[in-house]
Formats: sequence, structure tokens, C-alpha cells
Amino acid sequence: MAIGIVAALMAVIGIQAILSVVLNARAVSRAEGTLHGQAAALAQAIDTAGPKGLSATSSEASALFSDTRITVSENGLVIWSNVPEGASSASASATAGPYHVELARLSAVPMPDDWIILIAIVATLLATAGIVWPVSGAFARRLRRELSELGQSAERVSQGRLDLRIPVTDDEVGAVARVVNQMAARLEHEDARQREFLADVAHELRTPVTAIEGFAQALQDGTARTDEARDEAFSVIREEASRLREFVRELQELTWLDLDPPVNTRMTDLVELARNELSRQTISARNKGVELGAPDGEVQIETDPTHVRTIISNLVANAINATPQGGRVEVRVGASRGPFGADAFIAVIDTGVGIREEHIPLLFERLFRVDTVRARGDGRGSGLGLSIVKRLTTILDARMTVVSDLGRGSTFTLWLIDAQRRDRAPGVADDAS
Repeated sequence: MAIGIVAALMAVIGIQAILSVVLNARAVSRAEGTLHGQAAALAQAIDTAGPKGLSATSSEASALFSDTRITVSENGLVIWSNVPEGASSASASATAGPYHVELARLSAVPMPDDWIILIAIVATLLATAGIVWPVSGAFARRLRRELSELGQSAERVSQGRLDLRIPVTDDEVGAVARVVNQMAARLEHEDARQREFLADVAHELRTPVTAIEGFAQALQDGTARTDEARDEAFSVIREEASRLREFVRELQELTWLDLDPPVNTRMTDLVELARNELSRQTISARNKGVELGAPDGEVQIETDPTHVRTIISNLVANAINATPQGGRVEVRVGASRGPFGADAFIAVIDTGVGIREEHIPLLFERLFRVDTVRARGDGRGSGLGLSIVKRLTTILDARMTVVSDLGRGSTFTLWLIDAQRRDRAPGVADDAS
């Protein structure tokens, strides 16, 4: 389109230049014809008046033709001239007897008649239309073809052809095609992740269901004949059912969080939240032989206590599962200025197995397994806890950092950004190290 417009403009400029030359030449020709008649009349008058009346006749002509330079010569010698200043636009000469008269008009040459100008304008418009019409027509046809192909491709993408990509051109349609391709790529990626997630969920459900089915069958057909065997079967069924219930609960919670639930903020003591969660998980830690460390003091900030409590609960449970007997899980809370513009932090520190550096970026993917010990601990974990932590962190517009030393432990830190806080009590930790 740009080339067509440039070509049309160049054509218009060229036609206008040609018309300008032609019209100007015509105007000069008419002016010179008029000057020639005037020069002939003046030469005849001077020849009739003779030498005595030459000056008077020439002066009268100069007064009459105020915008004209008059030069009178006799036998090649200038004998009279009014010599006005300025460049001439048209000139003519005539001779009568021994006298030669030259006239040069100094004013602008008058333009041609209106009908000539009208014809010139119409001719210019017709010439322009003759150039622009086929160029714009070709562009419109190409644009319709590209838009039709774009619409058909977008329709196929909407029908599930997420692997389809549209050819990209260097124009506005190409920009739209590029956006559609990016959208299709994102949809394809999300579709693949969804399929992978569903496959992982099916795998997670298969194991406990198989265990429940097997031990229930043993109870039914009498394979579990002793009291000890029956107790074991009942115990496994109860544990696997509990595991299923927890897995389904976390699936429901993750689905709910994907719907962007509202954030209900109020003034909350982070230290109290942390101490309550540690107290709730005391039995789990005692059964594993893990010591718990709680923060002291008070850190009051404005945040959503329900979301923060869920984050602490999942991080602490994950840390207990990853920490061997004799280890320690500690929660630290602080209110000093930290990275990302954070005003407060909650750090969960364990002395567990640690995480390989290459696995840290993948920790919060749904059902991602770093290794059996870290991700599942004693086998009761659902594999969704850290995914819930990630989603809640996003909802709170917070940040999560992970530092780990393989074989020595890990630190998960929640940084609460732009939190409004009150003055904290002395003795509260200032960092998460």
C-alpha cells in the first residue's frame, strides 16, 4: 500500500509539473503576442513623430505601460530608455523606419482563463485516479485474501488445531497473525500441561485406590485371617483413604485458587499465625522426631491471614517431611525492608535433605517430584502443597525465594511486598538468614 501511495503522489507531482510548464509557456506566449502588438504600435508612432516628438511619445508610452521596460534605438544605438528595475517575464520588439522598439514586461504573467485551469485540474484528477485505482484495487484484493486466510486459520485454532501457525508478513495483517500464533502457542503449552497434570492425577489416584482395593479384597475373601493381618489391612485402608481425602481437598483448593478468589486483608500478627501453625503440626513433627522452633515478639501487618496461614502450613508440612529424625524446622518472622520492596517476611528453615540447584525452578510445578524423600517424605504428601503456595503467593502479590544446601537443609522465604505495618515489638528477627 505504501508503494502505491508513493507512486500515486509522484504521478500527481509529475503531472502538476508538466501542467505548470505548459500553462506557463502558454501564458508567456500570449503576453509576448500582446507586447509585440504594443511594440509595433509604439515604433510606428515614434517614426511618425520623428526626432522632435520621440521623447514625448516614448514618455507617454512609459506612463501608459508602467510595468514595462521600453528601449528605443536608432540604427543600433539606444536613444531612449525608461530603464525600470526588475527581471522581465516576457518581451517583444518591433521596427518602423529607422527606429527599433523593445518592450519587456516586469510584472507576473497573467494566468490562463478559468476553463483552462479547470481542464488542467480535471486532467490531473483523472490521471491520479487512473494510477491509484488499480494500485488500491490490487492492495484491497491482497488484503481480503490475507484476512480470509487469517480468519480460516483462527477458526481452525478455535476448533482445537493448536499446533497450527499462520504465515507472518511485514504488514498490519502480519502483526495480527503474529499475535494469533503467540496465542495458539500459549494454548498449546497450557493444553499439554493440563494433559500432563491429568495424567499425574490419575497416577496419584491409582496407587491408593489399588491399595484400598487389595486390602479390602483380602478382608472379604479371608486372606487376612489373623487379627494382626486384619488390623494391618484396616490400617492401610484408613491411611490410603485419608491420603485420598487430602489429595482431593488440595485439588479442590488449587482449583478454587485458579479462580482468583478475593483477598480479604486485615491487621494480622504474623508471629501469632506462625506459632499457631507450628502448634497444629506438633504431633506430626514429634512422630518424625523433628524439633520445631517458633518465632517470638510481634509483627503486625495488613494482609489476608487465611492465605498466609495456608502458605505457612504447607511450607512447614513440607519441611517436616523433608527433615530426618533428629532434625529441626524453624520459622522466622521479620519486618525489615527486604528484596522486591518487601516490608515483612516469613522464613521456614529446615535441616533436611536439601534440593539440587537445577530442581529449584521446578519446585512449585504441580505434582513435580524432586526426589522421593523431599517431595513425599513418608508417603503421605499429595505433591500439590508447593503449587498451592505458589498460587497464593501470586494472589497476595508477594514473592517466594528458595535457598538450599544439598544434604544440609533449605530455607523457603515469603516476602510480603508493600505491606502496611505497625511498629513491631523489640527482638523480632530482621532477616531470614
